[in-house]
Amino acid sequence: MQAVSPSDHLRLRRLMNPAFSPKAAERLREDTRQIAMQALAALPEDEVVDLAAFADYIPLRVVGRLFAIPAASEDAFLTFAQARIGLLNPLLPPSERDRLIRIVSEGFGLIAALIAERRVHPGDDLLSTLIHHEEAGARLSEYELMSMVGAIIVGGSDTTVHTLRFMLLNLLRNPEQLARVRADTRLVGALLEETLRFDQFGKLGSPCYALEDLSIRGVPIARGQMVIPMAGAATHDPEAFERPEVFDIGRTDLGVALNFGVGPHVCLGVHLARMEANVVVPLVLEHFPEMTLAGPPEYQPSGFFRVMHRLPVRVRRAAA
Repeated sequence: MQAVSPSDHLRLRRLMNPAFSPKAAERLREDTRQIAMQALAALPEDEVVDLAAFADYIPLRVVGRLFAIPAASEDAFLTFAQARIGLLNPLLPPSERDRLIRIVSEGFGLIAALIAERRVHPGDDLLSTLIHHEEAGARLSEYELMSMVGAIIVGGSDTTVHTLRFMLLNLLRNPEQLARVRADTRLVGALLEETLRFDQFGKLGSPCYALEDLSIRGVPIARGQMVIPMAGAATHDPEAFERPEVFDIGRTDLGVALNFGVGPHVCLGVHLARMEANVVVPLVLEHFPEMTLAGPPEYQPSGFFRVMHRLPVRVRRAAA
C-alpha cells in the first residue's frame, strides 16, 4: 500500500480496515496472552534472562493466529516470516540474501495453498476476510493478496518486537516509572506512547517529495526534491515537548502520535500493537516482581532500525 496511487491505496485500505479494527484486535487478546505465557515459560530458569528474545517470540505468533495458520504449518510459517523480515536489512551479504529469498519463495507457496483452501472453506480469520470481503464490488487480486500477507508479516511483527523491547528497557532504566506501572497497569498505554516518543527504534522517516518550492526555517526545498523527516528528532523538539530528554509516562504534551501516522496513512496495525503491549507488559511485571538491568542492551547492524538483539535482565520469579 506504500507504493500505489492514492485511489488504489484508498481501495486497499477499505478492504483491509475490517480486519484491523479495535474489535478484531480484541478477539486476539486471549491468544496473545497464551503466547506471552508460553514465551515466559520458555525463558531459562536463570537469574539473568534475555528479554529481547522473549519479545521476539510473541508478535509473529500473533500474526500466525491472525491468519489462522494450522498448527502443523506454524514452524514453516515462522521460518518464512523471519526470512521475509530478514530481507529488509540492506546490509546482508549476497549469500545470505539468496538463502532468505529461497525460504521466502517456499513460504509464499504455503500461503498460496492456504489462500486456495480458504477460497473454498472460509473462516473468520484475516486471510478469509481479505479473500472474501468486497468494497463496491472490488476484491483483492491474487498478487495483492500475496503482497498484503508479506506486508502484514513485516508491519505486524518486527515493529511490535522493537516496541516491546524498548518499552521494557525504558521501564528498567526508570525505576520510578516502573513502580508506577506496577501499581497501575492501566498506564501501559501511556508507557507505549512515551516510549515511541522518547526512544525511536526507526532510523529514518518515510521519504516525501515537495509538491512546490518552499522554505522551512530558512532552508530552501525545491519542487520535486526528496525530504526525509526525522521523527526521532521531531519528538525531542523542545518547542513541542517540555523537557523532551526526560522519560515521563505522565506526560500531557504528546499531541498527535506521530509514530503511528495520521490521516489516510495511519498504521493499519495500531490497535493490534496497543493490544499486544497491554497484554504482554503486565504479564512480564507479574511474572518478575523484581527486575533490574544486568548490563547494557546490545544492538546489531541494520540499515533502517535500531535492532536490540539482547536485553539482559536480572530477575526474581513470582511464586507459582
